[in-house]
Amino acid sequence: MLSALYSKLHLHKQSHRLIGRCFVLSQGLAQERNGGVRVCAVIYRSTSTCPDRPIFSFQVYDTTENSADHAHLDAVATKIHEDTYEERDFYGGMFSDRLDFYGLAMPSDTTQEERVQKCIEHQKAEIAARNATGKTDYYIPGTFDQRDYQRQFVIIDKTDPQWEQGEGGFLKVRYDLLHGEREEDDQCPEISCRRADGINALGKWLYESKSIGQWFYETYVGGGLIQEEMPRARRSRK
Repeated sequence: MLSALYSKLHLHKQSHRLIGRCFVLSQGLAQERNGGVRVCAVIYRSTSTCPDRPIFSFQVYDTTENSADHAHLDAVATKIHEDTYEERDFYGGMFSDRLDFYGLAMPSDTTQEERVQKCIEHQKAEIAARNATGKTDYYIPGTFDQRDYQRQFVIIDKTDPQWEQGEGGFLKVRYDLLHGEREEDDQCPEISCRRADGINALGKWLYESKSIGQWFYETYVGGGLIQEEMPRARRSRK
């Protein structure tokens, strides 16, 4: 396994934007040599009201063929962070967030179903590994939806010039569906996949997903619920 979990390889500050790189907890050195996620770029803004790394985060998987390259992933992370910041900062910086970008390179002819499944498999392993550390530094929150999907992330499957073309290059994925009683006309697929036709549409979706920010920070974090989740995760890994 990696000798220094979440060791930062570089960190720079520009206009209060912080971008760092960390090792991915669910990956070992052997796994890295055999493919899979190799790099993770973490980006957020440090403000006077929220100077530290935010606990609330969004997960983004770049599955394009060049995504294993550090410079490529950093550039993608910076562009999406900046171009969606106005939408995500609608709440006036009261509830900061961070964006975690994973480089999970796949061939261009990979089907949507294959991309989604590989990303789900990685996220499940990553959540378990991060929670098992007992630390909240790089926490991956769920949707906290009491009715539908419990987990979500974004897939990038097209390069930057194609983000605004056709259906766009972003796929919004939600999974881990709660199975309760539903009306016949209210059935949901096990996995929900929808296109965001451009970066503005992506920003709007991130904003909508951030609507739980106040509850998350005041109740889940402030009320200590997040600290109760960590021991459960460690026990489940034994």
